[in-house]
Amino acid sequence: EDVAELPQPGVVEPLVLTEHARAALATIGAAGLLPAGGTVREFAGPHGGNWLPCLVEAGLRPVAGPADVVVT
Repeated sequence: EDVAELPQPGVVEPLVLTEHARAALATIGAAGLLPAGGTVREFAGPHGGNWLPCLVEAGLRPVAGPADVVVT
């Protein structure tokens, strides 16, 4: 059997990374750096995490073009 053709499991982000993202967003939100109702765009980066769900929870809207907040 060719293992290259078997379905690959998805990557599960460790809980600690999600908690870190939420804590960081709370800090920058408290500093007034997250515009209420603003836009966000996330690019793939070496950190391997996905902050977009936490940014959406914080009230930002994902966009494909220019954004108020950009995460890499």
